[in-house]
Order: sequence, then structure tokens, then C-alpha cells
Amino acid sequence: METSQEVRDEIDSALEAEHDWRLRVERTLWEKHLREGVTLPGDQQASAEARFLLIYMGEVAERYNRASWPGAMEYDLWRLCQSGPGVYGSGVLTASECLTLRWLSEKAGGWWRWSDEKGGPVFVKIQEWEPMARQQR
Repeated sequence: METSQEVRDEIDSALEAEHDWRLRVERTLWEKHLREGVTLPGDQQASAEARFLLIYMGEVAERYNRASWPGAMEYDLWRLCQSGPGVYGSGVLTASECLTLRWLSEKAGGWWRWSDEKGGPVFVKIQEWEPMARQQR
């Protein structure tokens, strides 16, 4: 059985890892902004929250699939951020990762999906996305 100190140490370690990750996301976004401005594929303007969500989805895909946008990723991540931790790619998407995806989606007001027409991800308002996600079940 773990002691309360061990639990606190584990929580502190997890928080430190989360802060490191968030700093990487922030720096990646900043560098991308400096290089490309804030316009996304298809000249689509996206909020800061939507851009964070896109970056986070890509980081999760790289971490678990070693691919920037594996097939049907948007549906798999959506299912997990709605239902909680589960197997994704080569690992288990954690509660923290699920909650982060969900929180970013709520803040952005939508979700990213792949568009063959645009040749990249496009942001979809939540009212449009939820019926699309339900059809994939």
C-alpha cells in the first residue's frame, strides 16, 4: 500500500510532466505562429484554443502511433475523450490526456477532422462534429 507521501510524490511528478508537456505545446505553437502566422489549411482562421487542440491531437498521435494523423484518429480520440482512458495505438490514453482533449474541445467549441479535399485537418464546430462522430460508431 502506498503512503500518502508516495501518492503526493506521484502527483507532483505527474504535474511536472504535464507542465513540461504544456510548455512544449506553447513553444511549438509560438514557433509555428512566427513561421506561418495564424492561418491554417484552407485559409481557415482558428481560435487559440482550436490551435492548441490541433497541436495536442498531433502530439498524442505521434506519441502512440508514430504518425502525425493516423487514419480515423479524430474518431478514436473523440471516443476516448468522451468515454475515458483506453487503448489507443501502442499504449493507453491516460485520464489526463482524455480530460485535456475534452477540455480543449470544449474551449474551442469543436473538433478537428481530416479533409481529403483540403489535404489536411479542418476545424468543425461541435454542432456539426457530434453527428459525424455518432455516424462512425
